Amino acid sequence: MRHHVLRSSLALNLSLLCLFVGLASCDPNIPQLCDPTPQFDIEEFVNLMEQQLIDDGVTGYQLAVSQNGNLYDTLSGGFARHEDNGGEILMNPETRLNVASVSKLMAAIALLKALEMKGLDPDDDMVSHLPESWKNAAHSKFRRQGSANLISFRELTQMRTGFRFSQDGIASTSTPSNDQLLQVLTYEPTAKNAIYHNGNFCFIRVLIGEMIYNLDATATDYNETCTEKFLEFIDQNLYEYAHNDQLRPPNTLDAYDNFYNWAHPWAYPYPFDPNNLNAWEADITRTKSIDNAGTSGMLLSAMDLASILAYTVHGKNGEILSASSQEALLEDGNDMGFFNSIEGEHGFYHVKGGTKGPQSSTGSALRSFVAVFPNGVEAVFITNCNYNQRDEVVVENFDKAWVNPCK
Repeated sequence: MRHHVLRSSLALNLSLLCLFVGLASCDPNIPQLCDPTPQFDIEEFVNLMEQQLIDDGVTGYQLAVSQNGNLYDTLSGGFARHEDNGGEILMNPETRLNVASVSKLMAAIALLKALEMKGLDPDDDMVSHLPESWKNAAHSKFRRQGSANLISFRELTQMRTGFRFSQDGIASTSTPSNDQLLQVLTYEPTAKNAIYHNGNFCFIRVLIGEMIYNLDATATDYNETCTEKFLEFIDQNLYEYAHNDQLRPPNTLDAYDNFYNWAHPWAYPYPFDPNNLNAWEADITRTKSIDNAGTSGMLLSAMDLASILAYTVHGKNGEILSASSQEALLEDGNDMGFFNSIEGEHGFYHVKGGTKGPQSSTGSALRSFVAVFPNGVEAVFITNCNYNQRDEVVVENFDKAWVNPCK
């Protein structure tokens, strides 16, 4: 289903052109010059995406495409939950799902906002802004002035930290508890190579809890309070700019519980077989929601993400980020919170993907993808099936949508 929002086209006013370049150039008997430089056709991009998702038989999907801070078009199709899994829920651009690691980008934006509020720079040392008890426990190489192992806020969001999560057997796809984060902080660091691990972004909830709320990290309820305050900060500074600020995304642990206790989207394998659903409820316990904070688990729609990105990237009045923080977030080759960015055919593409799953027994997964392109276009794609071509499909169709205007 296509949910058309806005389409604009640039029309050339021939009479005004004549005034500027001379009447001779408007003579229909004289061949007119045309610049064959490929131009991006946003309508072609949307059409290519729509056709491919239909041809590929994606179970359920939603797409939002924006340009220069304005929503251009949305697509959705299929179901969010099959009728045989407790009642059908149709997919639409406002259906909220677990966007998995796209949550990291939201956390990086929130961290930049917190740094602004505290007058800090993305390249400042992050360990010195952890709770006092954490700083005291940290290995000396994380604290000593001039040490090559000092970690900046920027490096944290690029996963260039040297944290030895593997020493405690914490898998890269796991979401460590605060106790595990504190323990990892005590180990002698390795070189600061870019190594993907969810635990890096879990530190963001701790940093915001300390910098913004000055939480007592020794309190018995610290773990839950830390996540609740992180969600509060996200709600006040990002969700205010979600698609429907009157019905904001889940923003408390109770709201997460309610989401999973009632009708919500399920995950499916790809390709979809109606005779063998292999469905996965993909729900999350409260304890998991506490540990996910900062790295995964946010419940958002394509419309939510498109709206937050529009204000983040294009906001002129510091609605979410100041101009300097926008530049830090989107510095080519040095961006924050994306991790999957690439040098594309038409410039630097800031991209971040997320996957909940796939579940080992069913192959089912939820997948999400965000791209910020260099021509003012953003694309958000979410699906409730294990459609692992998600990254390539968006990028390849973006590249195909550059057309010769002379043809």
